[in-house]
Amino acid sequence: MNYTWIGAWALCMGIALSLNGQSMDVLDTVIRMEMESFRLKEVRQGSSGENIDIHYARLKWWIDPAEIYIRGEVYYRCAWTGDDRERVTLDLSDKLEVDAVLSGGDTLAFDHMANVLAIDIPAELAGRDTFSFEVHYEGAPDQTGFGAFARTYQYPSKDSVPVIWTLSEPYGASEWWPCKNSLVDKIDSIDIVVGTVVPNQVATQGVLVDTVRQGDTVYYHWKHRHPIVSYLVSLAVTDYVHWVDTVVSTSGEVFGVENYVYPRYAERAKEQFAVTPAMINLYEQWVAPYPFRDEKYGHAQFGWGGGMEHQTISSMGGFSTGLIAHELAHQWFGDAVTCGSWRDIWLNEGFATYWTALYFAEVEGDEKLKEWADAAEQSIVRDPGGSVWVDDTTDVWRIFNGRLTYRKGGFLLHMLRWVLGDSAFWTGVRSYYHSFKDSFAHTADLQRHLEMAADTSLEEFFDDWFYGEGYPSYTVRYAQVGDTLFVSVEQETSHASVDFFEMPIELELYGEGQRRLVRLNHRFNHQVFRLPVSFVVDSVVFDPHNWVLNGESVVTRLEGVADDTVKMRLLTNVVYDELVLVLAEGCPEGRAVIYDTMGHQVVQQVLQVGTNRIPVEGLAQGAYILRLQCRDEEPTSLSFQKY
Repeated sequence: MNYTWIGAWALCMGIALSLNGQSMDVLDTVIRMEMESFRLKEVRQGSSGENIDIHYARLKWWIDPAEIYIRGEVYYRCAWTGDDRERVTLDLSDKLEVDAVLSGGDTLAFDHMANVLAIDIPAELAGRDTFSFEVHYEGAPDQTGFGAFARTYQYPSKDSVPVIWTLSEPYGASEWWPCKNSLVDKIDSIDIVVGTVVPNQVATQGVLVDTVRQGDTVYYHWKHRHPIVSYLVSLAVTDYVHWVDTVVSTSGEVFGVENYVYPRYAERAKEQFAVTPAMINLYEQWVAPYPFRDEKYGHAQFGWGGGMEHQTISSMGGFSTGLIAHELAHQWFGDAVTCGSWRDIWLNEGFATYWTALYFAEVEGDEKLKEWADAAEQSIVRDPGGSVWVDDTTDVWRIFNGRLTYRKGGFLLHMLRWVLGDSAFWTGVRSYYHSFKDSFAHTADLQRHLEMAADTSLEEFFDDWFYGEGYPSYTVRYAQVGDTLFVSVEQETSHASVDFFEMPIELELYGEGQRRLVRLNHRFNHQVFRLPVSFVVDSVVFDPHNWVLNGESVVTRLEGVADDTVKMRLLTNVVYDELVLVLAEGCPEGRAVIYDTMGHQVVQQVLQVGTNRIPVEGLAQGAYILRLQCRDEEPTSLSFQKY
């Protein structure tokens, strides 16, 4: 899902620039205001239906956009999953009235209270492995969530043509139909039959197999033969303009991109939606063929300010390329593979966010990916805390937090690609997709497949970046002696939940008209690296391609810890497990003595010309004095801090 009432492309790409006079900060404020206005009155995340597996559903509805009302008949064919067979429960809002529950023409007893429909199962049905029942209901759905069942208008004036549309993520499905409103069971197959008033059309899941007109009423029959979770079932009903663009899949199938747009916007939408077939082909090359290519993909304009990845037909509040790219990516990550918990929503939104950035980089150049990373980083580091793991799934704003779920979630994938390398990253992503297609996945599942692809452990990465909060800031100090560049890397974290982010980092070295990229495996704080160089380095750039999420990071040349008299250089005055000293040719004999602040000698070592390493890992943390002497010359003292 992507949401904004100002600029869908900007949110999707995370570009922190002016949009209609609004900065990114203002944009986030508006998003939050809109989301707060749609906040659920009561979270309806049910544990209903735990004793059944729904194999098939036939969903029959009557919709007239002139009124906020629904009449429905929902038929389920199920299998028992346990010994508890006395009662079946479904989630359904108390705002709707259940007229009857039937099975094979027999009436079943039921209770409907506290937003749960409880159906008593007679012994005859309980004794079968599979059984079916049908719920007849009607009413005016409550206007909660993101507009679970909403009526808006094609144009700002309420005198214009009305539109009925749905958006059920995360908990809104039970506001308008009886279902298992959870992330535990995908319905294997559905048929959707909707009756409405001419000249309205119905956009929903799957393939349109029949249209029957009876006077001023028209019935549309759609069938969808792929597993689908309840929140991805959708309706959009108004007098749409409809057209089809053609896609030739990389796997050879030919299918349509079906577009349903309000008449006034049709010509503009035709131009902007035209990018979709090529975009589908690109995503197929990255991951796998489009998962619903035997049916369709499509767009249905609706009255919300962003987009929603309803299965096979995304609901669109606009036509920007960024929004198209984001919702399309969800068909792989979100629809075919669905997060198994709202705590893991980044598996949906992080992929869609990062895929959008990758799309722009593919068609406009690699610099676009860095622009996205720069802007996303600026947003993420505005606050010192916050985990990608959702700690409160009762708060819709927390689930769909733009800074954490979308931008930091997308950045996690960016960093995983950097840590693992392109080959292992893409291999792991494809393996993850194929393993969980048509099912549910958790973060540990993605982690496991990436680890197998790279033959490495990512436990620390996910502990720090997914469960942990915050981000690192780096201080890089460097000094050159001859053809060796010494680099000291220090890190501070923004939140106490992570004491150190172990990450490879990239430096770009410049000097004498040359440049060189180096990758350093930063494993502990105050780590010192020794790099051979063939030119005089006059500047160093930290993380030039923005692979690593970081705050205020500083690069400095070491100047104040050298003593030219004794021709010695202390690489850094902040150390972790060893001091690194460089002894020049003019001092063939040298000695180093370390004293604590009480004046007690704690370490002594003879120095040789070149690089000398003095172990100090056994020293307690604190300040020390290093006394350096070359032969019989007067000693020089320098201070350092041991961590």
